[in-house]
Amino acid sequence: MTPLQLPVSGDPGPVWRVGYAPDPWQWTPWEYAKDRGRFNGRWDDQNADFRTLYTGDSLLGCFLELLASQRPNDLAYAELAAIEDDDHAAKDYPDPERGAIGLDWLNDRLYARGLQIGTYAEVTHAEALAFLVDAGVFDRLGIPPHDVDASLLKDPRQRDITRTVARFLFDLRDKTALQPLVDGIAFRSRMGDDIRLWAVFQRSENDVSELITPDGPPHPVTDDNPDLARAFTLLGLHWKATG
Repeated sequence: MTPLQLPVSGDPGPVWRVGYAPDPWQWTPWEYAKDRGRFNGRWDDQNADFRTLYTGDSLLGCFLELLASQRPNDLAYAELAAIEDDDHAAKDYPDPERGAIGLDWLNDRLYARGLQIGTYAEVTHAEALAFLVDAGVFDRLGIPPHDVDASLLKDPRQRDITRTVARFLFDLRDKTALQPLVDGIAFRSRMGDDIRLWAVFQRSENDVSELITPDGPPHPVTDDNPDLARAFTLLGLHWKATG
């Protein structure tokens, strides 16, 4: 029987990143890791030992990933509407505006283009899933093999699973047992399989990853950015009224 191997891809080439001033390519400072010292990204470290930088093959894809959680929640609004307002207090606590994003979301946000190299685990590839099952990654999470599929690794509610997978992949070594097997993870956006994304693992104390070379200066994210406007349309969002 042919042994299972982890499918990988290399050198993504041009990528985009949306981050914060002064440098969107810098690792997010540890003080923003609020979950017991852990970041909440899908492929961050479950053990809070390393940081992860996320990039995309398009600026639109980056905006979609950032804003996906802000989509209107129709179920939540229906539940609010069903509440009996016997004491007429609702007028003092108006419901939040559906799909509204405040302009302060733009504060200090920058976007940039870069050139990315490295080797990345194609984590939702069929053989990658079999590799992870065979390695016992899901066993330690109490998940039987027949419940493992690609949707499990795309579900934003399963962060403990995906962060555990990230930790396992971070620790993998090549045949020499000295060099890391992968530099991060290649994955598809939950907002569409046409959007390719990468999670780059931090393996040094440098302020930025050695695997990414900026291709020009960063630019402020503005409310008239066409890719941001398209993301708003796809997600059913709009800017909150002012005044």
